[in-house]
Amino acid sequence: MKSFSGASRGRVIHKILQQIPGLDEQDAVAQVKRMLEKHHLDPALAEKIAGLVSKPELGALFAPTSQAEVSLGAVLPNGQRFAGRVDRLVVRPNDIWVLDYKTDWNVPESLSETHSYVVQMAAYAVALTQAYPGKPIKT
Repeated sequence: MKSFSGASRGRVIHKILQQIPGLDEQDAVAQVKRMLEKHHLDPALAEKIAGLVSKPELGALFAPTSQAEVSLGAVLPNGQRFAGRVDRLVVRPNDIWVLDYKTDWNVPESLSETHSYVVQMAAYAVALTQAYPGKPIKT
């Protein structure tokens, strides 16, 4: 296998997760294997990656009513302008779910409230709260 940085590997997996929602699990696994092999990554990861899309607790994020690569913008409480793009978004009747993939090779065990990922997700929540006042946001 070719050596990949965490970011390169993450970008490939990110692209895969954009393309497989809506496929049945068997077709998703086959497509993921092809894409992993094309990018010289371990095809043994295919079932694990495809399985994310079929997890019941994540179902809404990969359902036909969800959206991929949604641009958001807002003026934050400190007056700073914010623009970003979330990887998955679903606006449900009673709440909003946001998912943003990260490309780290080693996943941190915990994140402080000042970690860049937490700050980024908080900015997404602010932007969505401005667009959908009163709707709880789950990131």
